[in-house]
Amino acid sequence: MTFFTTLDDKPIEVPAKPGKETINSNKIKLAIKEAIARSPFDREEICRQLSELADRDVSVAMLNAYTSQARTTHQLPSDLLAPITLILGPSVLQCIAESAGCRVAERDEIKLARIGHSFLMLQQLQRQVDEEISGLPLMRVGA
Repeated sequence: MTFFTTLDDKPIEVPAKPGKETINSNKIKLAIKEAIARSPFDREEICRQLSELADRDVSVAMLNAYTSQARTTHQLPSDLLAPITLILGPSVLQCIAESAGCRVAERDEIKLARIGHSFLMLQQLQRQVDEEISGLPLMRVGA
């Protein structure tokens, strides 16, 4: 498998430019709710883990408020974003990132980006070496 076939297998989608319609707290509430539904943990266990990771009490009632479309004054606090990502995966963080016109990069995508960056740097360095060599009197082609 080469770098380029890996890119073909998993195209990286670029999010649309954010607008007023993408900044919607109900999308985040829905993302949390969907992540909970996909989770192998029940709400009590999620709250136990959240409480442990955040070093503060997070009750089931609080979690329910964070997912309720009707409870507009209850939003997921930012200090719970990292713990909820560790417990439920990156979908909530991805929802927030997309609302800002960004994307969460996963480990393999970061590795591919680094490889691509290194590849471009290598090409640039090769061009510089070729230019330096061609400037030497004895190294000119046809000299």
